[in-house]
Amino acid sequence: MPFQSTDLSRYDVTYERCSKEVIVLSKGTIYGGANAVMFLLRARGNRILAALLRLSGPVAHFGYRWIASHRDSIIVKLLSQALKN
Repeated sequence: MPFQSTDLSRYDVTYERCSKEVIVLSKGTIYGGANAVMFLLRARGNRILAALLRLSGPVAHFGYRWIASHRDSIIVKLLSQALKN
C-alpha cells in the first residue's frame, strides 16, 4: 500500500522516513532500509540472497543507503534495469 495515502501515525512511522527508505510493517514489527529488503527477499522465497545480505552486515546497510541516496542516478537506473531482466 502506498505510504502517501496511508495514515502513517497508526504505524508510528513518519512521512519523511517513508520517503527515504523502504518500510515493511509485518505483525507489529517495522523493518526499514536494508532490513526491509531482506524481509521482502525472504518473503518471496529468496532466502539465500537475504542471508548473504544479512551476513554482510554493515556493507548491506551502506549499500542500501548509497543506492537510496542515488536512486535518480544513471548507475542505479541501469542496475535496476539489469535486475529486472
